[in-house]
Amino acid sequence: MTFDKKDLEKVSKLARLYLDENEKEKLLIELDNIVAFVAQLNEVDVSLIEPMAYPHESVLTLREDQAFEHVGRKGLMGSKGYDEGLVKVPKIIE
Repeated sequence: MTFDKKDLEKVSKLARLYLDENEKEKLLIELDNIVAFVAQLNEVDVSLIEPMAYPHESVLTLREDQAFEHVGRKGLMGSKGYDEGLVKVPKIIE
């Protein structure tokens, strides 16, 4: 596949790029080079390669659940921003 001026104009219009004639010529050459490079990927033999979701094997490690105490409301009662059962935080939206 090669890019022609019609394709370039369509893509530049979709991308809202306004190109002069000099830029179009340069970009047309660059896009042709990119498409030729990607076309080389079709020549690679991948028939012996199995599809995979991740590039490496991974095993999920499991751990035992552990119960521990957390701060909770009683721990916040002595704090500066605690008032009438609520925790005050700075206003972030004006």
